[in-house]
Amino acid sequence: AHEYFHNAGQDCSTKCAADAKCHGYSVNTHNYCLLWMQEDLKGGGAAWSGANCYVKGLAAEPTPAPTAEATTAPTFTLQDEPGICITSSGHVPALEAFHNAGQD
Repeated sequence: AHEYFHNAGQDCSTKCAADAKCHGYSVNTHNYCLLWMQEDLKGGGAAWSGANCYVKGLAAEPTPAPTAEATTAPTFTLQDEPGICITSSGHVPALEAFHNAGQD
């Protein structure tokens, strides 16, 4: 499954990092954001106006103080194949859209 945010491309990685169910994201040239809520992602999907696939992983080092507890911030890896994220079997995850969701 994925979530769609209209005109929220600049916040896409932050939205995905904050959501434990998010496993990657795609942003296109129109500033539209797709959060991918399914594991086993790779690039190579539809072009979707110049979008690429970024897959979530964990940072190698925990975040140091001043946080109360050390946290491991996620990192995102740009996939080699252009296009939106797809599953490793080549399918697009199911659609869940939020039009005009803006900055939230």
